[in-house]
Amino acid sequence: MNVLIRFVVIDLIQHIFTKRWLLIIPVVAVVAYFTTMTLHHHKDGSIYTINVWDALFNTFGNPNNIFYCFNPIFLYFVSDFLPESAIGESMLLRLGSRRIWWAGKVIGLSIAAFIYILLLVLGSFVLFGSTFQWSDGWSSFAVNNSSDIYSTRNHT
Repeated sequence: MNVLIRFVVIDLIQHIFTKRWLLIIPVVAVVAYFTTMTLHHHKDGSIYTINVWDALFNTFGNPNNIFYCFNPIFLYFVSDFLPESAIGESMLLRLGSRRIWWAGKVIGLSIAAFIYILLLVLGSFVLFGSTFQWSDGWSSFAVNNSSDIYSTRNHT
């Protein structure tokens, strides 16, 4: 078990701490910008309040953001998890079992997916927290426009 944990840690260090993962910053910034513009378009001419939760639910509840933005970027990030370098091939010999190697790859990919989602949510929290107000409950905008707020129509 100790060998598996070391393998997962080495694999994550090799794949997550690369420059390609910095692409999360502009992706989150662009999606946050468009979400902010969408919510401000809804707000124009009304007295509704919008909080951070409206923006988060609108961002991660919009299928267009998920399918056309977040999923392809995630696939780009993890596309090199399976092809092994010379170090990975020697690691397979040290592990002594393909089952342990596959288990390490699956665990590493699961941790990478969790880190990716965590970075997306935390980045969105930071950007939306500087734009919208914080609240512990539903905003008047979400209460009054519950069927319209998460629609995927073009609001421009």
